[in-house]
Amino acid sequence: MKKIFVTMFLLISISICYGQEDAFFKNYPAENKYNGKIVLPEGYRKEEGLIFNDINKAVELTINYNGKYAIVRNSCGTGCMYLTLVDVSNGKVDENIFADYNINEITAMEINGERYISIPLSKKESRGIIMKYIPADSADETCYEQKFIIENRKLKALSDITTGKCI
Repeated sequence: MKKIFVTMFLLISISICYGQEDAFFKNYPAENKYNGKIVLPEGYRKEEGLIFNDINKAVELTINYNGKYAIVRNSCGTGCMYLTLVDVSNGKVDENIFADYNINEITAMEINGERYISIPLSKKESRGIIMKYIPADSADETCYEQKFIIENRKLKALSDITTGKCI
């Protein structure tokens, strides 16, 4: 359990991608470009330079996907994390796109019977997403990844799950 929290903490601020990942992102350029003020979703608030979600947890709300969206990692307490997609131009939140990748103490992404934490990597100037799967609570250091885009408000897999870098 401790490994889950340490891993989540270290991965929350990751947004830089390298090598082949950069080529993938360049192949799927952003369709949008928003340069206005970030509109906070209903129930979110800004206080002392931090943004808090509707359950009072600090989140990073910056454009990191397709020119005007934020893929936001939300904590909901002990051993729980969920992902949302926020349109920063109007504050609308989609909680369903990443529903299959949310985790708590009971559910998590499973590969070969092992639990994995799902960490999306994305870039402001791309509509590509690389979902990294990091071991949640085992000594196994094998990590996996899968490439996606969002199409018709759903994740569309562009690749199978393959062995990948552990970020």
